[in-house]
Amino acid sequence: MDKQAAGENSSALRRFCVDRRGNISVVMTLTLIPVIAAIGMGAEASNWFLTQRAIQNAADAAVLAAVMNGCNPADACHTSALQPSYDQEAKSVAAKYGFPDGGDTTVTPSDAAPCPGGGGACYSVTITRKVPFYLLRVIGFDGDTTTTAGLKAQTVSAVAVAAKLPGSQYCVTALSNNQEAIRVNGGPDVHFENCDAFTPNGGARCNGISNGGAFRSAYMSNPPHANACPSPSNQADPFVDNFADKPIPSDPCGGSYPQASNKGDVAPANLITSEADLATAKCGDVKLANNITISSDKTLYIYNGRLDLAGKTLSTSGDGGLAIVFTGTNTSSGGTTYTHSFMSSVNSTESVIDIAAPTSGPWSGVAVYQDPKLTGSKNALNFEASGNKLTMNISGLFYAKNAEITLKGNVTYASTGSKCLAMIVNKLLMSGSINASTSECEDQGLSGLPQVYNLANLVR
Repeated sequence: MDKQAAGENSSALRRFCVDRRGNISVVMTLTLIPVIAAIGMGAEASNWFLTQRAIQNAADAAVLAAVMNGCNPADACHTSALQPSYDQEAKSVAAKYGFPDGGDTTVTPSDAAPCPGGGGACYSVTITRKVPFYLLRVIGFDGDTTTTAGLKAQTVSAVAVAAKLPGSQYCVTALSNNQEAIRVNGGPDVHFENCDAFTPNGGARCNGISNGGAFRSAYMSNPPHANACPSPSNQADPFVDNFADKPIPSDPCGGSYPQASNKGDVAPANLITSEADLATAKCGDVKLANNITISSDKTLYIYNGRLDLAGKTLSTSGDGGLAIVFTGTNTSSGGTTYTHSFMSSVNSTESVIDIAAPTSGPWSGVAVYQDPKLTGSKNALNFEASGNKLTMNISGLFYAKNAEITLKGNVTYASTGSKCLAMIVNKLLMSGSINASTSECEDQGLSGLPQVYNLANLVR
């Protein structure tokens, strides 16, 4: 090789060594994998995050719907004629948020989830979704599952837990297991203010009602009556009786309970002529001899007898309160042979009971009380505007858990009491204008009523 050729080769080698054209291709080749991994991580992680937030929103909404439904699939409330079960409700809401149960999405409701901090069972909804990914496979990431289409995927999930909370209180509780535990007859004007009816064992029938939206039965029997009352809610919580053990004195009557004749005659000792006569327990039937106004708290105990209003008015005034207690004995077979109720032996003049319950003491908030140990067919406590012409205005609790009650005419609050009228009975027939509310029962000294668990709160 001559010197010229050698020089040219040397020059070409030098140019090759210092030539940097194409270096970017090598750099890109070396960095492409981590770049794709970084982009993939950002894109996939963002997708997982957004999916998880969407799932959480769906779970929150679904669990609140489950709580407000409250109907277990095994309960009588779960029928096609009434309502779906709580889990169906939860899955329906989740589907509306774009997460239908099935395939790559699983929606799992429960009504037995532990409540954070204790306090009984809560409702929960868990939603999981298999989210496929693509870019991260470049670096060998395979996720934790596979979609139904066979794609590598990562599981994204969210859990929501909610508890039922008490809202208003029940103003009428009827404990009979009959389809007509409550019966509204003849299109009366029923005003239930911020409260519901509760029939934990039976149902409610409405034969015409002028303002049906105001009447809501908390639970219906299975099957419901053909004329079931409108707007049934979904609460079916067990009844808890906080009034069964009131302090009733021992029977002082020695087995003697004089009963009035058809004309309403009673023993002279059982005539009530003034407020002072209420201080003595009454054995057998009792009769008002005059209009009586109660100016201080009193309790009228009637053993095995009726209270004959006899066309008079029994009322409270000022701070006065009255609790009327019907008590007595049962036979050896378990039922009573006496009638424990209100009546009027005078049909020509309207009888009025217009009383507010005491606001303190052992009978706080209780206006009328029938001893729960009394059972049998003679325990009706009837108030009728027709026939005997009885008008009832009561502020407080009307408690007669074994009685079938008939309310006719106008029934409302006492003129000197709070806006509080609550009833716990066996069966109730209402015809007329009925006002019931628990909005001011605290002012009337009444607590412990069954409550409507119609509020929900997310606790997780």
